[in-house]
Amino acid sequence: MRRRHDQALRPDDIRVVLVVELTRLGDALSTLPAVRALASRFPAAHIHLFVDDRFATLLGGFDLNVNVHGIRGSASPGGMGSAVRRARQLGADLVCSMSPAKRNVLLARWSGARFKAGYLHSAGSLVHYDTPLTIEVRGFAEAAPAAFPGNNIEQRALRVCAGLGIVSYPVQRPLRVNENTFETLCADLHAQGVLPGGPYVVIHPFSGWTFRSWRLKNYIRLSELVRERHGMEVLFLFSRHEQDLWKPPWDGKHAAHPPRVYVSDDLLTSAAVIRGARLFIGNDSGPLHLAASLGVHRVGLFGPSSPALTAPLAGRGTHLYKRVECSPCRQRTCVRAAHPCMDLISVEEVYASVCGALGAQLTTDASRHA
Repeated sequence: MRRRHDQALRPDDIRVVLVVELTRLGDALSTLPAVRALASRFPAAHIHLFVDDRFATLLGGFDLNVNVHGIRGSASPGGMGSAVRRARQLGADLVCSMSPAKRNVLLARWSGARFKAGYLHSAGSLVHYDTPLTIEVRGFAEAAPAAFPGNNIEQRALRVCAGLGIVSYPVQRPLRVNENTFETLCADLHAQGVLPGGPYVVIHPFSGWTFRSWRLKNYIRLSELVRERHGMEVLFLFSRHEQDLWKPPWDGKHAAHPPRVYVSDDLLTSAAVIRGARLFIGNDSGPLHLAASLGVHRVGLFGPSSPALTAPLAGRGTHLYKRVECSPCRQRTCVRAAHPCMDLISVEEVYASVCGALGAQLTTDASRHA
Protein backbone atom coordinates (compact mmCIF):
# COMPACT_ATOMS: atom_id res chain seq x y z
CA MET A 1 0.00 0.00 0.00
CA ARG A 2 1.49 3.30 -1.08
CA ARG A 3 0.18 6.49 0.49
CA ARG A 4 0.95 10.14 0.71
CA HIS A 5 -0.16 11.48 4.10
CA ASP A 6 -1.34 14.86 2.84
CA GLN A 7 -4.63 15.40 4.68
CA ALA A 8 -7.70 13.64 5.97
CA LEU A 9 -10.51 12.95 3.52
CA ARG A 10 -13.83 14.23 4.86
CA PRO A 11 -16.92 12.89 3.05
CA ASP A 12 -18.69 16.27 3.18
CA ASP A 13 -15.83 17.80 1.19
CA ILE A 14 -16.40 15.45 -1.74
CA ARG A 15 -18.96 16.86 -4.16
CA VAL A 16 -18.05 15.06 -7.38
CA VAL A 17 -16.75 11.48 -7.64
CA LEU A 18 -15.52 10.00 -10.90
CA VAL A 19 -15.51 6.18 -11.15
CA VAL A 20 -13.52 4.76 -14.07
CA GLU A 21 -13.98 1.28 -15.60
CA LEU A 22 -13.42 1.41 -19.34
CA THR A 23 -12.85 -2.28 -20.08
CA ARG A 24 -15.26 -5.18 -20.64
CA LEU A 25 -18.92 -5.63 -19.77
CA GLY A 26 -18.23 -8.07 -16.93
CA ASP A 27 -15.75 -5.64 -15.39
CA ALA A 28 -18.19 -2.74 -15.62
CA LEU A 29 -20.98 -4.76 -13.99
CA SER A 30 -18.60 -6.05 -11.31
CA THR A 31 -17.83 -2.44 -10.38
CA LEU A 32 -21.44 -1.65 -9.46
CA PRO A 33 -21.33 -3.02 -5.86
CA ALA A 34 -18.39 -0.69 -5.26
CA VAL A 35 -20.33 2.20 -6.81
CA ARG A 36 -23.12 1.56 -4.28
CA ALA A 37 -20.56 1.58 -1.48
CA LEU A 38 -19.13 4.90 -2.68
CA ALA A 39 -22.62 6.40 -2.82
CA SER A 40 -23.14 5.38 0.82
CA ARG A 41 -19.79 6.86 1.85
CA PHE A 42 -20.30 10.16 0.01
CA PRO A 43 -24.08 10.78 0.18
CA ALA A 44 -23.82 14.44 -0.87
CA ALA A 45 -21.67 13.75 -3.91
CA HIS A 46 -22.62 13.46 -7.56
CA ILE A 47 -21.16 10.20 -8.84
CA HIS A 48 -20.14 9.87 -12.48
CA LEU A 49 -19.36 6.45 -13.97
CA PHE A 50 -17.17 6.32 -17.09
CA VAL A 51 -17.64 3.08 -19.07
CA ASP A 52 -17.15 1.89 -22.63
CA ASP A 53 -19.68 3.51 -24.95
CA ARG A 54 -21.19 0.09 -25.79
CA PHE A 55 -22.45 -0.35 -22.22
CA ALA A 56 -23.73 3.13 -21.38
CA THR A 57 -27.30 2.63 -22.61
CA LEU A 58 -27.58 -0.65 -20.70
CA LEU A 59 -26.38 0.85 -17.42
CA GLY A 60 -28.57 3.87 -18.03
CA GLY A 61 -31.58 1.52 -17.99
CA PHE A 62 -30.96 0.71 -14.32
CA ASP A 63 -31.85 2.87 -11.33
CA LEU A 64 -28.24 3.39 -10.26
CA ASN A 65 -28.55 6.99 -9.05
CA VAL A 66 -25.29 7.80 -10.87
CA ASN A 67 -24.48 9.65 -14.08
CA VAL A 68 -23.32 7.14 -16.71
CA HIS A 69 -20.96 8.40 -19.41
CA GLY A 70 -20.23 6.32 -22.50
CA ILE A 71 -16.62 6.73 -23.67
CA ARG A 72 -15.89 5.80 -27.27
CA GLY A 73 -12.49 4.56 -28.41
CA SER A 74 -10.71 4.94 -25.07
CA ALA A 75 -7.97 2.54 -26.25
CA SER A 76 -6.93 5.08 -28.91
CA PRO A 77 -5.06 8.37 -28.26
CA GLY A 78 -7.95 10.40 -29.66
CA GLY A 79 -10.53 8.59 -27.57
CA MET A 80 -8.45 8.94 -24.43
CA GLY A 81 -7.93 12.64 -25.10
CA SER A 82 -11.69 13.12 -25.41
CA ALA A 83 -12.26 11.17 -22.18
CA VAL A 84 -9.71 13.31 -20.31
CA ARG A 85 -11.41 16.50 -21.48
CA ARG A 86 -14.80 15.24 -20.33
CA ALA A 87 -13.36 14.20 -16.97
CA ARG A 88 -11.74 17.60 -16.41
CA GLN A 89 -15.00 19.37 -17.27
CA LEU A 90 -16.69 17.55 -14.38
CA GLY A 91 -14.26 19.03 -11.86
CA ALA A 92 -14.09 15.80 -9.85
CA ASP A 93 -12.82 16.00 -6.27
CA LEU A 94 -12.14 12.24 -6.17
CA VAL A 95 -11.37 9.79 -8.97
CA CYS A 96 -11.40 6.01 -8.48
CA SER A 97 -9.63 3.66 -10.93
CA MET A 98 -11.47 0.36 -10.44
CA SER A 99 -9.09 -2.02 -12.22
CA PRO A 100 -5.44 -1.89 -13.37
CA ALA A 101 -6.14 -1.59 -17.10
CA LYS A 102 -3.89 1.01 -18.71
CA ARG A 103 -6.76 3.18 -19.94
CA ASN A 104 -8.27 3.35 -16.42
CA VAL A 105 -4.92 4.32 -14.94
CA LEU A 106 -4.24 7.04 -17.50
CA LEU A 107 -7.67 8.62 -17.18
CA ALA A 108 -7.46 8.63 -13.39
CA ARG A 109 -4.02 10.23 -13.42
CA TRP A 110 -4.99 12.90 -15.98
CA SER A 111 -8.51 13.60 -14.65
CA GLY A 112 -7.49 16.67 -12.68
CA ALA A 113 -9.04 15.29 -9.48
CA ARG A 114 -7.29 16.34 -6.28
CA PHE A 115 -7.86 13.00 -4.58
CA LYS A 116 -7.14 9.69 -6.33
CA ALA A 117 -7.74 6.12 -5.21
CA GLY A 118 -7.52 2.64 -6.66
CA TYR A 119 -5.28 1.06 -9.26
CA LEU A 120 -2.94 3.85 -10.32
CA HIS A 121 -0.34 1.61 -11.99
CA SER A 122 -1.29 -0.70 -14.84
CA ALA A 123 -0.72 -4.45 -14.61
CA GLY A 124 1.03 -6.23 -17.46
CA SER A 125 -0.75 -9.56 -16.96
CA LEU A 126 -3.63 -10.69 -19.17
CA VAL A 127 -5.49 -11.81 -16.04
CA HIS A 128 -5.40 -8.93 -13.58
CA TYR A 129 -7.57 -10.77 -11.06
CA ASP A 130 -4.82 -13.37 -10.58
CA THR A 131 -1.99 -10.85 -10.22
CA PRO A 132 -0.84 -9.29 -6.92
CA LEU A 133 -2.05 -5.69 -7.02
CA THR A 134 -1.71 -2.65 -4.81
CA ILE A 135 -4.34 -0.09 -3.94
CA GLU A 136 -2.93 3.45 -3.91
CA VAL A 137 -4.39 6.64 -2.51
CA ARG A 138 -3.05 10.07 -3.38
CA GLY A 139 -3.74 13.45 -1.86
CA PHE A 140 -4.99 12.15 1.48
CA ALA A 141 -4.31 9.68 4.26
CA GLU A 142 -6.72 6.82 4.88
CA ALA A 143 -6.62 3.28 6.23
CA ALA A 144 -6.17 0.86 3.35
CA PRO A 145 -5.11 -2.75 2.68
CA ALA A 146 -1.72 -3.87 1.45
CA ALA A 147 -1.13 -5.59 -1.88
CA PHE A 148 -3.36 -8.62 -2.40
CA PRO A 149 -3.47 -11.53 -4.85
CA GLY A 150 -6.21 -13.62 -6.33
CA ASN A 151 -9.44 -11.77 -5.50
CA ASN A 152 -12.73 -12.10 -7.30
CA ILE A 153 -13.21 -9.21 -9.73
CA GLU A 154 -16.05 -7.75 -7.64
CA GLN A 155 -13.79 -7.82 -4.59
CA ARG A 156 -11.09 -6.16 -6.68
CA ALA A 157 -13.34 -3.12 -7.09
CA LEU A 158 -14.45 -3.18 -3.45
CA ARG A 159 -10.79 -3.05 -2.41
CA VAL A 160 -10.77 0.49 -3.76
CA CYS A 161 -13.53 1.31 -1.29
CA ALA A 162 -11.47 -0.24 1.50
CA GLY A 163 -8.65 2.12 0.54
CA LEU A 164 -11.06 4.97 1.24
CA GLY A 165 -11.86 3.61 4.68
CA ILE A 166 -15.16 2.01 3.63
CA VAL A 167 -15.25 -1.23 5.60
CA SER A 168 -18.92 -2.20 5.23
CA TYR A 169 -20.82 -2.51 1.99
CA PRO A 170 -24.48 -2.52 0.97
CA VAL A 171 -26.05 -5.98 0.75
CA GLN A 172 -25.55 -7.52 -2.69
CA ARG A 173 -28.87 -7.44 -4.52
CA PRO A 174 -30.18 -7.42 -8.09
CA LEU A 175 -30.07 -4.08 -9.85
CA ARG A 176 -33.27 -2.09 -9.79
CA VAL A 177 -34.50 -1.57 -13.31
CA ASN A 178 -36.60 1.11 -14.92
CA GLU A 179 -39.84 -0.89 -15.07
CA ASN A 180 -41.46 1.26 -17.77
CA THR A 181 -38.44 0.81 -20.04
CA PHE A 182 -38.33 -2.95 -19.55
CA GLU A 183 -42.10 -3.42 -19.93
CA THR A 184 -42.00 -1.56 -23.24
CA LEU A 185 -39.06 -3.65 -24.45
CA CYS A 186 -40.75 -6.92 -23.46
CA ALA A 187 -44.00 -5.92 -25.18
CA ASP A 188 -42.06 -5.21 -28.39
CA LEU A 189 -40.19 -8.52 -28.13
CA HIS A 190 -43.45 -10.46 -27.70
CA ALA A 191 -44.98 -8.60 -30.66
CA GLN A 192 -41.97 -9.55 -32.78
CA GLY A 193 -42.27 -13.20 -31.75
CA VAL A 194 -38.86 -13.16 -30.09
CA LEU A 195 -40.07 -14.19 -26.65
CA PRO A 196 -42.08 -17.39 -26.17
CA GLY A 197 -45.50 -17.23 -24.59
CA GLY A 198 -44.52 -19.49 -21.69
CA PRO A 199 -41.46 -20.07 -19.46
CA TYR A 200 -38.14 -20.10 -21.25
CA VAL A 201 -34.41 -20.57 -20.71
CA VAL A 202 -31.72 -18.34 -22.22
CA ILE A 203 -28.39 -19.72 -23.44
CA HIS A 204 -25.49 -17.45 -24.37
CA PRO A 205 -23.11 -19.93 -26.05
CA PHE A 206 -20.07 -17.75 -26.74
CA SER A 207 -17.44 -15.71 -24.91
CA GLY A 208 -14.77 -13.12 -25.62
CA TRP A 209 -12.11 -15.82 -25.74
CA THR A 210 -12.66 -19.01 -27.75
CA PHE A 211 -11.21 -21.33 -25.13
CA ARG A 212 -13.71 -20.06 -22.54
CA SER A 213 -16.55 -21.36 -24.70
CA TRP A 214 -18.17 -24.75 -24.25
CA ARG A 215 -18.75 -26.46 -27.58
CA LEU A 216 -21.84 -25.32 -29.46
CA LYS A 217 -22.96 -28.90 -30.13
CA ASN A 218 -23.08 -29.44 -26.35
CA TYR A 219 -25.29 -26.40 -25.84
CA ILE A 220 -27.63 -27.56 -28.59
CA ARG A 221 -27.89 -31.04 -27.04
CA LEU A 222 -28.54 -29.42 -23.67
CA SER A 223 -31.30 -27.27 -25.18
CA GLU A 224 -32.94 -30.37 -26.62
CA LEU A 225 -32.97 -32.04 -23.20
CA VAL A 226 -34.53 -28.97 -21.58
CA ARG A 227 -37.23 -28.72 -24.23
CA GLU A 228 -38.03 -32.45 -24.33
CA ARG A 229 -37.97 -33.17 -20.59
CA HIS A 230 -39.16 -29.85 -19.13
CA GLY A 231 -41.39 -28.53 -21.90
CA MET A 232 -39.61 -25.17 -21.88
CA GLU A 233 -38.53 -23.12 -24.84
CA VAL A 234 -34.82 -22.37 -25.10
CA LEU A 235 -33.65 -19.09 -26.62
CA PHE A 236 -30.08 -18.76 -27.89
CA LEU A 237 -28.96 -15.15 -27.43
CA PHE A 238 -25.84 -13.56 -28.91
CA SER A 239 -24.59 -10.40 -30.62
CA ARG A 240 -24.08 -9.72 -34.31
CA HIS A 241 -20.29 -9.95 -34.10
CA GLU A 242 -20.77 -13.46 -32.68
CA GLN A 243 -23.13 -14.50 -35.45
CA ASP A 244 -20.35 -16.05 -37.55
CA LEU A 245 -19.74 -18.47 -34.66
CA TRP A 246 -23.30 -19.80 -34.92
CA LYS A 247 -22.61 -23.00 -36.84
CA PRO A 248 -24.92 -25.76 -35.61
CA PRO A 249 -23.64 -29.30 -36.30
CA TRP A 250 -26.57 -29.91 -38.64
CA ASP A 251 -28.51 -28.07 -41.31
CA GLY A 252 -31.06 -25.99 -39.43
CA LYS A 253 -33.49 -26.21 -42.35
CA HIS A 254 -33.86 -29.96 -41.81
CA ALA A 255 -34.00 -29.95 -38.02
CA ALA A 256 -37.29 -31.14 -36.51
CA HIS A 257 -37.13 -28.40 -33.86
CA PRO A 258 -34.52 -25.77 -34.78
CA PRO A 259 -33.39 -23.66 -31.83
CA ARG A 260 -34.99 -20.31 -31.24
CA VAL A 261 -32.33 -17.64 -31.87
CA TYR A 262 -32.22 -13.92 -31.13
CA VAL A 263 -29.32 -11.82 -32.40
CA SER A 264 -28.96 -8.29 -31.06
CA ASP A 265 -26.30 -5.68 -30.34
CA ASP A 266 -28.68 -3.73 -28.11
CA LEU A 267 -27.61 -4.71 -24.60
CA LEU A 268 -30.67 -3.15 -22.97
CA THR A 269 -32.95 -5.31 -25.12
CA SER A 270 -30.79 -8.36 -24.37
CA ALA A 271 -31.14 -7.54 -20.68
CA ALA A 272 -34.93 -7.58 -21.07
CA VAL A 273 -34.71 -11.01 -22.71
CA ILE A 274 -32.50 -12.35 -19.90
CA ARG A 275 -34.59 -10.81 -17.12
CA GLY A 276 -37.71 -12.65 -18.30
CA ALA A 277 -36.01 -16.07 -18.33
CA ARG A 278 -36.40 -18.80 -15.72
CA LEU A 279 -32.71 -19.63 -16.09
CA PHE A 280 -29.59 -18.32 -17.82
CA ILE A 281 -26.86 -20.71 -19.02
CA GLY A 282 -23.54 -19.53 -20.39
CA ASN A 283 -19.77 -19.32 -20.31
CA ASP A 284 -17.59 -17.01 -18.25
CA SER A 285 -18.59 -13.79 -20.02
CA GLY A 286 -20.31 -10.44 -19.63
CA PRO A 287 -23.85 -11.79 -20.15
CA LEU A 288 -23.34 -14.17 -17.20
CA HIS A 289 -22.59 -11.15 -15.00
CA LEU A 290 -25.60 -9.38 -16.50
CA ALA A 291 -27.88 -12.28 -15.54
CA ALA A 292 -26.53 -12.15 -11.98
CA SER A 293 -27.03 -8.38 -11.81
CA LEU A 294 -30.66 -8.87 -12.89
CA GLY A 295 -31.28 -11.54 -10.24
CA VAL A 296 -31.77 -14.37 -12.76
CA HIS A 297 -30.80 -17.88 -11.64
CA ARG A 298 -27.76 -18.98 -13.63
CA VAL A 299 -25.56 -21.94 -14.52
CA GLY A 300 -22.07 -20.77 -15.49
CA LEU A 301 -19.35 -22.84 -17.17
CA PHE A 302 -15.70 -22.10 -16.36
CA GLY A 303 -12.37 -23.46 -17.55
CA PRO A 304 -9.46 -21.10 -18.27
CA SER A 305 -10.43 -18.98 -15.26
CA SER A 306 -11.66 -20.11 -11.88
CA PRO A 307 -15.14 -19.06 -10.73
CA ALA A 308 -13.48 -18.03 -7.46
CA LEU A 309 -11.80 -15.28 -9.48
CA THR A 310 -14.23 -14.29 -12.22
CA ALA A 311 -17.74 -15.53 -11.33
CA PRO A 312 -20.38 -13.04 -10.18
CA LEU A 313 -20.97 -13.13 -6.42
CA ALA A 314 -24.53 -11.88 -6.24
CA GLY A 315 -27.72 -13.87 -6.71
CA ARG A 316 -28.33 -17.57 -7.22
CA GLY A 317 -25.96 -19.53 -9.37
CA THR A 318 -24.18 -22.82 -10.00
CA HIS A 319 -20.68 -22.63 -11.47
CA LEU A 320 -19.11 -25.71 -13.06
CA TYR A 321 -15.33 -25.85 -13.23
CA LYS A 322 -12.73 -28.53 -13.98
CA ARG A 323 -9.33 -27.39 -12.87
CA VAL A 324 -6.32 -28.57 -14.87
CA GLU A 325 -2.60 -28.03 -14.42
CA CYS A 326 -2.55 -24.76 -16.42
CA SER A 327 -5.59 -23.16 -14.78
CA PRO A 328 -6.14 -20.31 -14.19
CA CYS A 329 -4.82 -19.60 -17.65
CA ARG A 330 -2.41 -16.77 -18.43
CA GLN A 331 -1.78 -17.73 -22.06
CA ARG A 332 -2.86 -16.05 -25.30
CA THR A 333 -3.22 -19.50 -26.89
CA CYS A 334 -4.37 -22.75 -25.33
CA VAL A 335 -1.61 -25.18 -24.40
CA ARG A 336 -4.22 -27.97 -24.41
CA ALA A 337 -5.76 -27.07 -27.76
CA ALA A 338 -6.48 -30.73 -28.63
CA HIS A 339 -8.17 -31.32 -25.27
CA PRO A 340 -9.28 -27.94 -23.86
CA CYS A 341 -10.40 -27.81 -20.26
CA MET A 342 -13.96 -26.85 -21.21
CA ASP A 343 -14.36 -30.28 -22.83
CA LEU A 344 -14.03 -31.85 -19.38
CA ILE A 345 -17.50 -30.55 -18.52
CA SER A 346 -20.08 -33.05 -19.74
CA VAL A 347 -23.58 -32.40 -21.05
CA GLU A 348 -24.93 -34.72 -18.35
CA GLU A 349 -23.51 -32.76 -15.43
CA VAL A 350 -24.59 -29.42 -16.89
CA TYR A 351 -28.09 -30.85 -17.37
CA ALA A 352 -28.09 -32.06 -13.75
CA SER A 353 -27.26 -28.50 -12.63
CA VAL A 354 -30.00 -27.15 -14.89
CA CYS A 355 -32.52 -29.54 -13.35
CA GLY A 356 -31.49 -28.41 -9.87
CA ALA A 357 -31.75 -24.76 -10.82
CA LEU A 358 -35.14 -25.13 -12.50
CA GLY A 359 -36.43 -27.12 -9.53
CA ALA A 360 -35.27 -24.41 -7.13
CA GLN A 361 -36.86 -21.76 -9.31
CA LEU A 362 -40.21 -23.56 -9.39
CA THR A 363 -40.10 -24.04 -5.60
CA THR A 364 -39.42 -20.32 -5.15
CA ASP A 365 -42.29 -19.38 -7.47
CA ALA A 366 -44.67 -21.71 -5.63
CA SER A 367 -43.74 -20.25 -2.23
CA ARG A 368 -44.36 -16.72 -3.52
CA HIS A 369 -47.89 -17.63 -4.55
CA ALA A 370 -48.71 -19.74 -1.48
